[in-house]
Amino acid sequence: MARDDRAADDRVISLPDGLARIRHDIRRPDLSDDLLLTLIGDAIADLALDFSAEEFACEKAGPELRSQIYAALCLPSPVSPLVMPEQALERSRLTMLERLRLTFRRLAS
Repeated sequence: MARDDRAADDRVISLPDGLARIRHDIRRPDLSDDLLLTLIGDAIADLALDFSAEEFACEKAGPELRSQIYAALCLPSPVSPLVMPEQALERSRLTMLERLRLTFRRLAS
């Protein structure tokens, strides 16, 4: 891409604010600054652009170029704890006849 795809310099923001916006855009608040800059740099290199990851984060790229770089990002899988759903492991306290009656009632309706 040519340098004319870049946005006007009056929209330049700070690096931490730009990284926070990128995290919001890609919905990945778990990525650190260093990892995010590395991933963006890799995507820019894959697209053979004459741009740095810091320039991209500071909003020196136009919307079309931003969407191309977002599409080229190779994000790691999210890290989240596994949570088992809570469920009762006790057997129902209904008698055998009550369970049969409820089963027939479900089948009839």
